[in-house]
Amino acid sequence: MRLTDSQFAFLLIVPLLVFALAFVIYPIGYSLWLSFNEIDLATNELTFVGPKQYTETFKDPGFLGYLFVSFRFTAEVVVFCILLGLGMALLLNETFVGKSVLRVVTLIPWAVSEYATAVIYKYIYNADFGLLNYIFKPFGLKPSVMLIKPALALIPIILVTLWKN
Repeated sequence: MRLTDSQFAFLLIVPLLVFALAFVIYPIGYSLWLSFNEIDLATNELTFVGPKQYTETFKDPGFLGYLFVSFRFTAEVVVFCILLGLGMALLLNETFVGKSVLRVVTLIPWAVSEYATAVIYKYIYNADFGLLNYIFKPFGLKPSVMLIKPALALIPIILVTLWKN
């Protein structure tokens, strides 16, 4: 028996559908179902509470502020990642001395683990002996304030995310 083109195309799509169901659709559905339940961590029991958790979240006076910060973080990281990525691609497309070294340096953030990145930046931003304190001290600036003041705390987080991406 010979397969028609549409049957053959369907057979080629089946693995993708199975993969999408197993690794995308099911986890999203399960997460949504879990969000309507309360989990007792001691006994690992689920108690259905319905939309109670959503109503509590929307009633929180800081919710809109948290949502704004999340959107701001996402927008800034996406825009700067695209601009920096495009800039690096254009730069690496040119011929110049040290191009291969720059390519290797570009791969370093990808090769470093998330834990190592967190430890490195913990020491860079440390309020007492951080690297930024030594760099900015002659200028009379205190970069450790960036992590203490909520208005400035998003900047170092965006910078670390940009370096990692």
